[in-house]
Amino acid sequence: MEFDILRKIVAEVMGADPEELSAETLFVEDLGADSLDICRILMKIEEDFKVVLPRECISSVNSIEDAHNMIKSITPGIKAE
Repeated sequence: MEFDILRKIVAEVMGADPEELSAETLFVEDLGADSLDICRILMKIEEDFKVVLPRECISSVNSIEDAHNMIKSITPGIKAE
């Protein structure tokens, strides 16, 4: 469930088709994201999942899977609204 929500967030920010995004999709290399795009993705994740992402770990979020793993590590079993 969380993964599908993450795909939708990334697709919305990047103007991509969520069905074409996988866990391995890289924000910069595959989608051409710049730092502002990544900030928008991370802000939307915080908003939708009601979490605060650890600032020291944000630089290691390079893919949808990285974001998913970070969310799971801070709040296991979290549900987005």
